Amino acid sequence: MRIVRVVAFVALIGAATVPSGCRQGARETAAGSLSCSTPGPSAVTPAVPDNSGLAGTGTAPAEVKGKEFMITFDDGPCPESTAYILEQVSRMKKADGTPVKAGFFLVGQDKSRTSVHDIWQSKYGTCPEPGVTSHPDLVGRIAREGHVIGIHTQHHPDLSELEPADIEREILDCYQAILDAGVTAPKVFRSPHMHDPKSLPPALADWKIVRGELTKDYLPLTTEEHVADTCRKVIEAAGSPAILAFHDFRGLPGHRLDFRKIVNELVEQDHFVLADFDVAAAVAASEKQGPPKSRSLEDITDMTRIWRQRLSTTLAQ
Repeated sequence: MRIVRVVAFVALIGAATVPSGCRQGARETAAGSLSCSTPGPSAVTPAVPDNSGLAGTGTAPAEVKGKEFMITFDDGPCPESTAYILEQVSRMKKADGTPVKAGFFLVGQDKSRTSVHDIWQSKYGTCPEPGVTSHPDLVGRIAREGHVIGIHTQHHPDLSELEPADIEREILDCYQAILDAGVTAPKVFRSPHMHDPKSLPPALADWKIVRGELTKDYLPLTTEEHVADTCRKVIEAAGSPAILAFHDFRGLPGHRLDFRKIVNELVEQDHFVLADFDVAAAVAASEKQGPPKSRSLEDITDMTRIWRQRLSTTLAQ
């Protein structure tokens, strides 16, 4: 995925101008920390939002035949893009008419950006310092709205390349940053790029890994149609429930996707069942999921197809 990111950002700089509307997102309107206490990790009993009585327990309504899927978002928080996602998710409904609860896998302080990314951010970006330590108020908002918060490491490294002590620090430092924001999170994490560590250090013996199915929303200048098509394929191929992994893109042009439109299409046209993100169900599904395959060549092929289609549409107008 690193190769794809470098190719993507270089290509973006020379791509056709993105309409200014792609850079507009909802503003943060309800900031503030939670009133709960913030004990250290060793003294905390992970708390998962109570979804009792709601969908997301692994059982679809009798009248719906489609497979269940849950939605998650990686790489936040960042004011404009996270607020935009929260607003969209608040309008997504399950089969029983209640709002869906998503999973948000947060970074402590993202240090994974390339120099090309920094140049692009300086011109178009809306969040130069993404992460929990820079935006603890957003962590509180995510929790207050009933969503589940997970760990996506402190600095977004490739965990498969780190020593056990470094893996421990990456996960526990992010966990502590979330606790310092006044939020208690379950002991679950998702590895950046889905590259799981070869083994977990003893200090993380009681932690659980949540994987997911990449939706390819990270491809530059992608569209809701392409993302929905990818989601459709991975839900059909995955076990039930499928865990869709979207991304918090911090307001970059071309990535202001209409996630609600994507999810509604999966529900209304494909008859899949939107479920609450449930930690136990997600962990169980992840344990059955095999290691991720390399998608670099596939992503480049998809990017080429998307850009050709965009160019053809532009020339036809």
